[in-house]
Amino acid sequence: MGCSLQRRAFMQEGPILLHNIREYIDQFLNRDYDPSLKTFTPQDDFLKLLILGNGSAIGAKWGIAFHGQWVWKLKDYIDRAWMYLFGHEHPYPDELKKEGQEKSRPPTVDEAVSILLNSESEDYKSPLVVLDAMRDDEELRKAVIEKMRTFPNKQ
Repeated sequence: MGCSLQRRAFMQEGPILLHNIREYIDQFLNRDYDPSLKTFTPQDDFLKLLILGNGSAIGAKWGIAFHGQWVWKLKDYIDRAWMYLFGHEHPYPDELKKEGQEKSRPPTVDEAVSILLNSESEDYKSPLVVLDAMRDDEELRKAVIEKMRTFPNKQ
């Protein structure tokens, strides 16, 4: 499983900030230098995860909420992958995405809703695939959001 979701989630402003600081310093050192500053535009929405302390967590993205053990495991995976960026051993080395790895077919709307609403599951990989697919496919995202908002047996 790749880390695409959390790579985008963390430190998006960092490279732009670094660029602007370098440009400012270059202008300070060379008064004739005209800096080309970049503007940071934050995400409209981001993945929000909150651990509940009982082995489960709640999450929200695109105005839909989900909960369960898989949400806790997803948060744990993202947190550990984040620590890996700072030199810690990767907690899931077999799950690092390999170059050239075949992508699975995107989930159907019904599959996506079923996966996201399954609060008893401990599998965080399938929901992560769904969230990635929803991020990449606006039509799928809108259909899943609509279905989840009208789902009759939501708890």
